[in-house]
Amino acid sequence: MDKVEFRKARIDDLPAIIALLSEDAMARVGEIVSDPPAPEYLRAFQEIEADPNNELVVELLPHAFGRAQERGCGVIQLTSNKARINAIRFYKTLGFENTHEGMKKTL
Repeated sequence: MDKVEFRKARIDDLPAIIALLSEDAMARVGEIVSDPPAPEYLRAFQEIEADPNNELVVELLPHAFGRAQERGCGVIQLTSNKARINAIRFYKTLGFENTHEGMKKTL
């Protein structure tokens, strides 16, 4: 498997990010796929980029794992929909393993 590179998104990544969102059947909300991106995406990206509290998940999670371990936590459990194949692949790069089968019943 190729090594995954994590870095902060750049404005020129925006068309690819929008395309990924549009392909996510679980989160699809009618993304506007265009190049250049629609103005609302550019504004949102610029607001996120300007937010001083914006941290990369890949930087935050290892810190959170360490803090949990310091406090005696032995396991971190994550739930993700099976349809989110790319998300599951991402979680595996962070060391998560498929260990359980989940079930639910809608009433």
